[in-house]
Amino acid sequence: ATMAALLQNHARLLLTLNRIDEARPQVERALALAERYIGADSVDVAGIRLTLAEIALAAGDGAAAQQAITMADAIYAARLPATHPLRARADLVAARVALARDPDAS
Repeated sequence: ATMAALLQNHARLLLTLNRIDEARPQVERALALAERYIGADSVDVAGIRLTLAEIALAAGDGAAAQQAITMADAIYAARLPATHPLRARADLVAARVALARDPDAS
């Protein structure tokens, strides 16, 4: 779990630096480790999926971003109350994905 968190943080740093092509493999590796060692339905996995959605969005892959946010949101809905701050982050990422996929929706 610690390695997955480090990889996710590294991916987020790369995303911030706009090094999208380098960020995606890091977050995908983090996701694989987290799913294997802490479970595919864990809150940590949902957070990694949010990072994956942000990276996919930055890469212009709206379909992959939507898939990642949908999976993250399902985990959060099952595990966290509606008022939890992590749910708010998911809502923000989902809104960015929706806006990117349909700019006329705003």
